[in-house]
Amino acid sequence: MLAATAKTAFSRLPQAFERLGAGDDPEAISHALTTCRRVIDSFADAVYPPRQDPALIGEQLIEVGAPHTRNRLRAYVHEQIGGRSRYDRLSRGIASLYERVSAGVHADVNVGEARALVLQTYLLLGEILTLP
Repeated sequence: MLAATAKTAFSRLPQAFERLGAGDDPEAISHALTTCRRVIDSFADAVYPPRQDPALIGEQLIEVGAPHTRNRLRAYVHEQIGGRSRYDRLSRGIASLYERVSAGVHADVNVGEARALVLQTYLLLGEILTLP
């Protein structure tokens, strides 16, 4: 599903795993997490391209332009399932994952955590694609 919907995002995932094969090298880990962030950005571009006008989630207007990846994913999920508890969980997951892969660029993350983040990226995007 990911390959069919977001080909660029899907094609980048193996690159993240490949970089982690370098072991506990901080630079390789940083590259892997940067790739994860780009995977998430590419996925957002595919499912909810940037828009000039804000999106409405509940009673809140959110910016959904190009730099607002997390907001665009939240808007996509909201359009699919509305404001239910699953939306709240996925919204928190999107924010947490994006923050963690972005922090890995500036902070030391061990290879075990980096592997978990790459897998979580794949799983979260897959779950979003299975929404009704």
